[in-house]
Amino acid sequence: MEAARAGEHGRGFAVVAQEVRTLASRSSNASKEIRALIDASVQHTHTGAELVRNAGATMREIVESVSKVTDVIGEISAGAKEQSSGIGQINTAVAEMDTMTQQNAAMVQESTTAAADMRRHAEHLNELVNSCVLGEDDSQSQTTPQLKGQSRQALPASRSRTSQELKRPALSSKPAPTKAGGDDWEEF
Repeated sequence: MEAARAGEHGRGFAVVAQEVRTLASRSSNASKEIRALIDASVQHTHTGAELVRNAGATMREIVESVSKVTDVIGEISAGAKEQSSGIGQINTAVAEMDTMTQQNAAMVQESTTAAADMRRHAEHLNELVNSCVLGEDDSQSQTTPQLKGQSRQALPASRSRTSQELKRPALSSKPAPTKAGGDDWEEF
């Protein structure tokens, strides 16, 4: 009976040993799987860290690009201000040129008016000179041709004819007889 008990216990030990071996085998497989999972997790962690480093470098590049864009926008803004200032100066210069052009036009108008007045006065003076007889024909022909020539050039044809028509006949080259009263005046 003891042998039977020992056989039963032996079988029980054998069953327990078999179970322990099965559990050990499962434990070993589980630890291998855990090891594979840990290795995969480490690999994923390394990959994630690399991605984070790449993301950090990309973020730095983005910050640098934003800084460059900000600088370019600042330069564009400064250029726009300079252009605005230049356009303002051009507008001022154009306004000054317009003012000077208007002043020049007014001065030209005044000059034209003054020239017309001078022409009228010259015509009137020419008419007065032509209407006067200052002496004998020889002296008149020596003194007045220059005036006549100048006035004829300055006057229109109708005006020069009018001044010739208004001209009085000159005295003859013979001296006029003096009056009995002793007057030294010649008769016109």
